[in-house]
Amino acid sequence: MEDNKRITYIYGLYEVGKEDEIRYVGKTLNTKDRLRCHLKRNRSNKEKDNWINSVIQNGGEIKIRILEECLDNWSERESYWINKYGLENLTNILTGGQSGKYYKITYDEFKNWVRENLPQVKTLREWRDCINSGLIPDYIPKYPGRVYPQMKNLGEVFGTGKVHNIELTKDYLSYDEAKKYIEKFNFKSGENWFRRYGDVNANLLPKKPHRFYKKKRLVRMGRFFRNW
Repeated sequence: MEDNKRITYIYGLYEVGKEDEIRYVGKTLNTKDRLRCHLKRNRSNKEKDNWINSVIQNGGEIKIRILEECLDNWSERESYWINKYGLENLTNILTGGQSGKYYKITYDEFKNWVRENLPQVKTLREWRDCINSGLIPDYIPKYPGRVYPQMKNLGEVFGTGKVHNIELTKDYLSYDEAKKYIEKFNFKSGENWFRRYGDVNANLLPKKPHRFYKKKRLVRMGRFFRNW
């Protein structure tokens, strides 16, 4: 395999427990980032978004599976896998191969370009403003996380060292796991929790659980410390 060739992954989305039922086929250079994009539901594909919403609302989980690794022939292979599973069984709206762009600029060159040409940009919001203003030329990736698998966050691109919330919280325990973990600490109240937060592993638990676990309807801190 030539060093200057990047691997393109042909992937499928499926519901956990229904691994054989691929519901969407696509291509990406970064599977983790691509899955996060799908879960955000960008409204570009209503049928796919409705399927994802239905699975999540019923307590299910969407996962991504690599179907094939490609070099230059990703367009042909994406179409092959879509035809294999059949558009009638997928949430795809196209037969594949209609999009995608290969960037010659390396990750280090990309970072250098950003810092030299847009030194004022320090946040995602400012980066998006530059995209909307047409300040990013065609040969520079507008969504670098999809292009460079080695990229951890935009903070390392801008040189701020700031870590995105996704990176900070990726190892946090689930709500049920967190409640079981804190039993041994015998927290009595929110005030007691904040005062003794240094006793727990901060890599596993958020400092403000009532915000992080709000999808579990954790409104008051006291509920987090009880066994119900």
